Amino acid sequence: MNTAAKCPKCGGEMVKADRIVAHTRLLAGVSLAKMGDLVGDKIIPYYCNDCGYIELYKEVKPGEQLTHQSFLKKCVKCGKLIPIASEECQYCGSKQKNKREKP
Repeated sequence: MNTAAKCPKCGGEMVKADRIVAHTRLLAGVSLAKMGDLVGDKIIPYYCNDCGYIELYKEVKPGEQLTHQSFLKKCVKCGKLIPIASEECQYCGSKQKNKREKP
């Protein structure tokens, strides 16, 4: 997938970048190492085509689930799993119904 969510700053298209370039020959890639990690998580950069905003995402391996099912809900329009607190879908942009609101 080359496109992520809409840009949180301007609403433009977020596009996957190939890599983060550092000004050193020693850095071949970027990873995030947490306390106790021997090998860090691969980080994937996305940028906004319109304003240049950058977001970093952890690479998700096939079968890996980052968020426990109890913290996810299905989008009312496209049906993809999104965080339960989301007000709009990160995939299709559809506004989500607030459970507190009466129909």
